[in-house]
Amino acid sequence: MSESGIASATRSRRSYARRATVAAAVLLSLVVGGGLVWSAVTSRDDSPAAKPTAATTAVMKGTLQGEIIAAGTFAYADRVPIVAGRDGVLTELAAIGSTIDRGGVLSRVDNLPTFLMFGALPAWRSYEADMGSGPDVRQLEENLAALGFFSDAPDENFRWATTQAIRAWQKATGQEQTGTISLGIITFRSGPQRVASTEAKVGDRVGSTQGVATASSLDKRISIQLNPADVSQIDVGGTASVQLPDGTQAVGVVERIDPPTTAKGADGADKTIVPVTVSLADAAATANIDNVSVTATLFGKKHEGVYYVPVTSLIGLDGNKIGVQLVQKDGSITELPVKTGVRATGNIEISGDGVREGLTIISGAS
Repeated sequence: MSESGIASATRSRRSYARRATVAAAVLLSLVVGGGLVWSAVTSRDDSPAAKPTAATTAVMKGTLQGEIIAAGTFAYADRVPIVAGRDGVLTELAAIGSTIDRGGVLSRVDNLPTFLMFGALPAWRSYEADMGSGPDVRQLEENLAALGFFSDAPDENFRWATTQAIRAWQKATGQEQTGTISLGIITFRSGPQRVASTEAKVGDRVGSTQGVATASSLDKRISIQLNPADVSQIDVGGTASVQLPDGTQAVGVVERIDPPTTAKGADGADKTIVPVTVSLADAAATANIDNVSVTATLFGKKHEGVYYVPVTSLIGLDGNKIGVQLVQKDGSITELPVKTGVRATGNIEISGDGVREGLTIISGAS
């Protein structure tokens, strides 16, 4: 073989190894974080490898819709503790899986019940005559009205009509008719609650602030933790495809993107994550599924009029850069540095000086 032939073969072997390294890094970053983290590509492999057959492709121009593949947990949402409400012996506790509606009993301590009512404000004081006005009074009156015991227009003032409504409610639920409600008798939640787990059993001695069970809303959600760098690719209202444990695919919607927060990584170190919540369009199809791991593909924003190439065409360049290999008219190969953007279905957006539609590049080994 001539010196030029040897040099060409060596260059081909090296570029193939570098392309394999970059492609592997891309795939790894997609699995771990759902996006492209080029800082993971910190070296180039110049060791000899088997000579590949050079396949070529053209730089394309069109529309790409980004994808983020991430693991999540599918479970009933908004889990909160149910506290005992008073010191004593636990004499009743709602069963796991049961649903408690407005006015229902969550638990009993010393046979005194704790009732569920709806509202955003927690109970922080007793309800009684001559108490100060406040939004918690309105919240109580709204609940008594919904249960059929209060006929006036709810307001923030505790009045005679409030006392009478409380007495009527107490009579209907078997309580002593005092016209007052001690702190701990009512727990406010946003809506009906499902008992997810129990942390105590009937007969246990409990404290007033002790959690005896965990409740959730009746809605199921997928909780996902994303790398902050990937969040810009998605929007609230964007679609998702969720693979369920039985292998079926379900359609989802990005419901909420929370502010960045800190969480423990697999190595125990703190890391910054962005919590993302996805809801399913057909919740009935998952009635018997709770607290399981799922894989979600979040479909991002559409990028129109962009240049893109196969992910396998990317190679690592000196200086921790990314590039592609251009095939010149005379058959020679040159390296072109590029910047990367959105990735979709095996293709990736590229930009930079010299990038244009129709350029012939090495697409990877075949």
